[in-house]
Amino acid sequence: MNKGILLTMLLLLIGVSSKAQSISANQMDERFNDNKLPYGWFTEGWKVDSTGVVKKKGGFDLSEMMGGGTPDISKLMGGDDSYNYLMTPPLSVKSGEVLTFSAKKGEGDDSGIGSFMGGDNDTTFVVERAKYGEHRWKKVADLTTQLDSVFKTFTISNTEAGEFRFRFRAGGNVEIDSVAGFHIDTEAPDIYPVYQDKNIQPIDLGLCEKDTVATICIINTGTGTLGVSLSLNGEPSFSIDQSQVSVAAADTAKVKLTHTLGQAHEGRNSTMLSFKSGGNVEEIILPIDAVKTQEGVYVQDFNTNEMPIGWFADGWEMKENTASVSKTPEDMGPIVKSNESFFLMTPPLKVKDEKEVLLFSVKLPSGGGGFDMSSMMGGGDDDEGSKLAIEKSVYGSNKWEKIKDFTHVLDTVYTTQWISNLEPGDYRFRFVATDSLVIDSVAGFQFIDNAPDMYVKVDDAIIRDFDLGLLTADSVKTYTVINTGTGGFSVNALPSDPRYISLDKYSVSLTAGQSEAVNVTVRDNEEEQGEVLAAVIFQPADQKIAMQMSGIHAYIIPKDSWQESFEPEYVVEDKTYPCRFPEGWTSTGWEIVQGGDDMMSMFMGGDSGDKPYVASSSSNEYELITPRLQAKQGQVLKFNAQAGGGMAMMMSMFGADMGAPQYLSVYYKRDNDQDWTLYNMYFTSGDAFFKAPYSGYYQLKFVGGGSSVDEFIGFSLPKDSVILKDDYSRVSTLLSEQEGKIWNVVFERQLSAKAKADGTFDPVAATICLPYDFNIDEYYAPGTAKIYQMAYVDTYYNQFIFREMPDKMIQAGHPYMIIVNKGDVNFNAIDAKLTNFTDGNVPVYDYKEWRLNENYSQLGEWHGIFESRWAEGTEYSMNDDGVWEAIMERGSMNQFRSYLNVSGDLGAFWFKQIPDVSDLPTNKARSFDTKFYDQDENGNGDVVDIPNLLYIGDFTGDADGATGIVPTIRTIDRDGTENFFDLQGRRLNSKPNKGIYIENGKKYAK
Repeated sequence: MNKGILLTMLLLLIGVSSKAQSISANQMDERFNDNKLPYGWFTEGWKVDSTGVVKKKGGFDLSEMMGGGTPDISKLMGGDDSYNYLMTPPLSVKSGEVLTFSAKKGEGDDSGIGSFMGGDNDTTFVVERAKYGEHRWKKVADLTTQLDSVFKTFTISNTEAGEFRFRFRAGGNVEIDSVAGFHIDTEAPDIYPVYQDKNIQPIDLGLCEKDTVATICIINTGTGTLGVSLSLNGEPSFSIDQSQVSVAAADTAKVKLTHTLGQAHEGRNSTMLSFKSGGNVEEIILPIDAVKTQEGVYVQDFNTNEMPIGWFADGWEMKENTASVSKTPEDMGPIVKSNESFFLMTPPLKVKDEKEVLLFSVKLPSGGGGFDMSSMMGGGDDDEGSKLAIEKSVYGSNKWEKIKDFTHVLDTVYTTQWISNLEPGDYRFRFVATDSLVIDSVAGFQFIDNAPDMYVKVDDAIIRDFDLGLLTADSVKTYTVINTGTGGFSVNALPSDPRYISLDKYSVSLTAGQSEAVNVTVRDNEEEQGEVLAAVIFQPADQKIAMQMSGIHAYIIPKDSWQESFEPEYVVEDKTYPCRFPEGWTSTGWEIVQGGDDMMSMFMGGDSGDKPYVASSSSNEYELITPRLQAKQGQVLKFNAQAGGGMAMMMSMFGADMGAPQYLSVYYKRDNDQDWTLYNMYFTSGDAFFKAPYSGYYQLKFVGGGSSVDEFIGFSLPKDSVILKDDYSRVSTLLSEQEGKIWNVVFERQLSAKAKADGTFDPVAATICLPYDFNIDEYYAPGTAKIYQMAYVDTYYNQFIFREMPDKMIQAGHPYMIIVNKGDVNFNAIDAKLTNFTDGNVPVYDYKEWRLNENYSQLGEWHGIFESRWAEGTEYSMNDDGVWEAIMERGSMNQFRSYLNVSGDLGAFWFKQIPDVSDLPTNKARSFDTKFYDQDENGNGDVVDIPNLLYIGDFTGDADGATGIVPTIRTIDRDGTENFFDLQGRRLNSKPNKGIYIENGKKYAK
């Protein structure tokens, strides 16, 4: 809809306001009392009526709504186009001055229908400012919420000194009866060029088949005489009839622009028309385009009434020698149209030059387009009638980009439109419409032979992803592969995960225009329970054509899983008695009732049939907690959630205030967790799925006023467990009896990092050997603990190291060291297979610094045990404080540990002493800050600092090494730095000049 431009201007009224005491005698004081727009003012979309009040045109008109005919729905639902404004004359502002005006809502704007339906334009009212002559507008006040149905006085202050224009912009009916303040500049012209009632818009002369003349109006909206210099650059086919014009205040001048066809080249012809006014008025540059028919280009007139080769359409058809939209958006009734769009796609076309154009002849059918529901609901733009856009895609890519919108130029008679300015290359184009349209012909660019292309449909729509929810049986989807190009090609169809997806054919070959169906089965595979994340991939053999993929999302839950549906037997009619929940459930305030339909479904016409019994809550203070359940990581618990906020959210779409939002919150807690963890919040209703983040025992908690839950399926009730204890005396018998059997395991040993006051942890280390596989990351968050296994690395240092295991898997019967970085770790397992065999003993080799190729002697072995054992003085293990101790000193070693059996010198270890160990008893294991090396087999890697709480002792009974084994303290760092120590193991600042000291693991005396 084109808006008229109100250009009525009169001489400046002379007078002083007696009621605006803050306005001095020489400042502007405008009352609009002459039923005309005053001198120097300008408007687009406002008017002055006999009451002396400036009003915005349009707005809500009840008589129009109720009085037959076809109302203007944009006005009915909240005002017409958004940029309607009233602009002041150029004003000179001195520091500290203010602008004062009186305004109110116009008639009809207090009905509230616009805000109820989601719109916010019915009373929008802002004040904007621009430096005189620049017209780059800045909002200085938004008074939308302050407007009332009676006049109120508003003040604009804090305007810096200078020369400005102000404008009042409204989206609905607003009335202003006075504006006062600042000083009118009586010699300040301003420019407003207009072509076809549009201000400062590019001029498109379209397809020119003869010389074409366009008339441009230059309006002086200011207060002084406007002088304008006009000039052209670019194509020689354009000319103007004058280069200088003079325009008095409130007057207009006309300039004729001519495009001479004989001087134009084929394709797009472009120029720039410059308006220079001098002074503070900025130059305005107006782009101008015209098109001359190209010879020898691709032309399609659709006269065969069949889809031409290489063309493809969704929702269009060939009839009556035209291409027209065959579908209409009737899914919401005859008045309201949806946001569905339909496209007509060209064959692959070659663009050789940026000046080439693609022309098409288009019109609206008789009667125009339908009513756009999106504008009624406050949606983005306020376009009227049918919408048409052209999109482009690089040939084969299937990535579409809108390049031009033609909505506002459509008419019920054919007009020729065009696109150009494309980089050379191969493209496809498509005409995208949201309502009925007709295209008679398309011409331009070059047709590409033997250029196949692929389009995949599923369920008669463009390929898409599927969320199948809970699979209760195999699901079959039919995908149709279509060759939409101009040559033949073949396609491979691939399932990303054959565990879930199978196809009836895995390759197809298609000629141009041919299609073939591929049936895809999504299998309900109970062996792979949990969340299904898979895809069907269509990969063309031609590398120019992009592959396409359809994601498949579903959940698989075994049919024999735990299930709960609340039955009538649990309902309590007498509300003075608490509701009885099934065994294992706990509740505060929830009750079991016969549920109703979700309010959103009721509003949209849903019918749930018989009402189920549900667990329901009336307050956010109440909790409902499930029985204790067990699940492996990734398994799924499905339930039906009726969220309390559904109706509130729907009503808020229409502007209704329903108070604080309501929703259903779901929390979980596992055994040994101190607190509940929030899993998700549900604002709408339907099936919901809880996916176990870790293996273990779970309880779920539900909180939400006005919410309900029902129809649980998934997980399982806890099974019987085997209990393993450190002091269990019949371990060998127990493991022999359960060899190879699947059990839940309760292992009573727990390792805990030491919490500090600042919320961080001091890590701890221990050794472990389990009779079942246990993956730390399956049961705990990443970073909770790290697993190390001994390994020999034959590098320059030829050292024996602990290496971190990247998969965090403790394999049954293998010895490991575990470092717990934060929190607690226990080794309780779900469905673990027990074993009675230890394995994985690792040889320990001697350290030979002076020989790189010498045969190394075996120093010992790294073992794991299931039973406690006595030692013979050569075996060492780590206790739960991270201290290495000789087994002989403790008498025995507990079961399910690892130990080091030493047969030679402990020089294989690389020890680095921490600064202060003087307070440790000499007959105890000394404290060392050990460095383990995170290396690969070639010795590449970084030094990993194991925490200070990990102790490696000297395994001796005294300090000087008279008995037992004295550790070798390595005194050369990796960077070559030598270190020196005294006999107590303390680092010295430098090499001593006298006395006894240790250098490179040997004693020296001076």
